[in-house]
Amino acid sequence: MSTSNKNQEVSVSKSKFPLVRAIKAFLNLGDEGKLESFFQRVNKTLKKENTVNTKNLENLKFNHEQNLETLKDRLEDANEALDRAYMNVNVDRIQTNEQQEAHVDVYLAQIDDQLRVVSGIEKDIERAKERYTEETKQIQDQIDSNTKRLARVREEA
Repeated sequence: MSTSNKNQEVSVSKSKFPLVRAIKAFLNLGDEGKLESFFQRVNKTLKKENTVNTKNLENLKFNHEQNLETLKDRLEDANEALDRAYMNVNVDRIQTNEQQEAHVDVYLAQIDDQLRVVSGIEKDIERAKERYTEETKQIQDQIDSNTKRLARVREEA
């Protein structure tokens, strides 16, 4: 196959028609032209990937900030509910020692429920931060890798 390509190339190079030689020169159909075209395509692809990855980082940051705001609002609400749980003592239910003894478990169970809610949201916040850090690192690693490849492709011999 390469032999026929070389034969075709040779025949075009040695063509007696000036127009054929001019078209070949214009189209740069030799190996050098094909390599040039290929590396232009590689360069363009890597730049495009970096542009997309940079945009992905921006979107990731925006979405992360929005998610954190939502989680912080939920945490604030949960902390307020916890405060209310601590203050939620119905005086009518603790008139006697027997009533007080019976109400202790109910009171503590309400607090425990709210503590679990607060703890769950705090864990959600921590997981969201870890996920953001991990995803950011992965995208940045792709950008760094593409940048190194771009530098190598552009490198002068």
